[in-house]
Amino acid sequence: MGDDVVDMGDDVVDMGDDVVDMGDDDVDMGDDDVEVNYLIEIETVDFVDSFGNLLSVYGAGDIIVIESKITNIHTEKVKFALKVLIREYVTNNVVYSQGLVNLELESGTSTYPGISWIPESTGTYIVEVYAVDDHLNLNPISATKSKNIEIT
Repeated sequence: MGDDVVDMGDDVVDMGDDVVDMGDDDVDMGDDDVEVNYLIEIETVDFVDSFGNLLSVYGAGDIIVIESKITNIHTEKVKFALKVLIREYVTNNVVYSQGLVNLELESGTSTYPGISWIPESTGTYIVEVYAVDDHLNLNPISATKSKNIEIT
């Protein structure tokens, strides 16, 4: 870098009195960590049958419902879409993608939506669940919650 010094001068720039409300999406860029204040929290990802019973064995051709506990952690009602993305573990190829749209949650409330999947092949898969603002813009409003599943 050398010993070059650049004089930035004493110029002062008046930014005026305009205030822009950026909402509740604060980003803290300190210490190389990015902290985003999301609106929705994906608390759990579970694999259940069509009646909501937890499954312990998963077979190719079986109906598996990916059920998640979703909580509105915002101070106001939130409208959103829920996305489920399933990738093959070794290749990372997407084998399934589905979503639920037009969901709404009041502040502090939770819901347990489920999306059905019938795996065609045995193997290990990564199931990712996340919330977006809507199914067109796909701006994330939650962190992604992932869980592996072994299909026999």
